[in-house]
Amino acid sequence: MRFNDRDYLMPTDADPHPDGVEDTAIPLYFVTEKLRRCGADNVILFLDACRSQESSKGLGIGEEKQKGVITFFSCSPNERSYEIEDEKIQQGAFAYALLESLRIKDEGNCATVERLYNSISHQVSNINRQFGKPRQTPYAIVEPATKYHLILLEKQATEKDIAPLREEALEAENRGNLELAEQLWTRVLAVSLDQEKSLKALKRIWHKQDNVKLVTTIQNTDEQKKQSIGNKAVESSIKKQIKNQKIMK
Repeated sequence: MRFNDRDYLMPTDADPHPDGVEDTAIPLYFVTEKLRRCGADNVILFLDACRSQESSKGLGIGEEKQKGVITFFSCSPNERSYEIEDEKIQQGAFAYALLESLRIKDEGNCATVERLYNSISHQVSNINRQFGKPRQTPYAIVEPATKYHLILLEKQATEKDIAPLREEALEAENRGNLELAEQLWTRVLAVSLDQEKSLKALKRIWHKQDNVKLVTTIQNTDEQKKQSIGNKAVESSIKKQIKNQKIMK
């Protein structure tokens, strides 16, 4: 449920009343913050949940952006997720669509975030219509938006999937964002058959990073020297003043 402009996950023993939400529910930002600190380069959260059934007018979770996390929601903030009782499915429409999408092979595969999102949305709509369920519209919040091109299934990625990553890596390098460029080229290296270009790019970036460190070290050394000279000048001035005072006495 949504409370005070925050999204909350409600365990079975959570109190949905206004004075109990913050003490008994789990803030979604708390979950995503923990995931961001796990050390993974990319974090993808699939959230199969709907708005609180006790609230007929309130909006559901999904309006609060989770920075740096790709989040797939099973339905839009004003909708509910539905279970399919058919013996062949026997699970939520979203979960079924997700698993089926990940099983797709060859050209129609869901190797990237964008294609997975499109496939899930299409399948959920078809499943709910087939079994007489109300409208359910999955959606994704991708932060930053460039991660729509992120490759999820490395073995199924094609050159067409890799090209946007390569372009983003070059742009990041040209902007001087060497840390991001290194991350992107590492991803390209993991999925590309032509690893020679990726390795050359990484070596080039590492060389630039070393140069930046060297320049920073030189600048720090120069600053320390200036401070040292300044301190000596102040010390010399004080000594002269003391000496002059003694002579005057």
